[in-house]
Amino acid sequence: MNIILLFRWYGENPKEVVEQMHKIAGCLEKKGYKVYHATKYADYFEEKKLPQWKRLEFTFKEIDDSKFMLVYQKSEEISQGMLIEIGYGIAKGKKIIWAKKKGVENRYLTDGASKIIEFEDFNDLIN
Repeated sequence: MNIILLFRWYGENPKEVVEQMHKIAGCLEKKGYKVYHATKYADYFEEKKLPQWKRLEFTFKEIDDSKFMLVYQKSEEISQGMLIEIGYGIAKGKKIIWAKKKGVENRYLTDGASKIIEFEDFNDLIN
């Protein structure tokens, strides 16, 4: 079963985001999921100097091929790209699992989530 990880990139520490996405993916892969997250292809995107809209097209295909979307929200900062990706997934009828840090006021679309997971910190989430 395929799952895609959605997360905020711009304004975050890229090294930290890559590390966290790889750890989340590793946990899910151990449970038998095939996991997509754009950080797997960050070097490719940079090497090809792909504009944001091309990166979104790449992600849309992965959303199409996934049964679930796991939204990772650790702050209240809005991510335009993530909102576009979530909207696309909703339009395609994808199930959403929302992992949200406790205390974060949600300004996204969590009422459409199939499941909401609240976590204290990153280690709490992956355990």
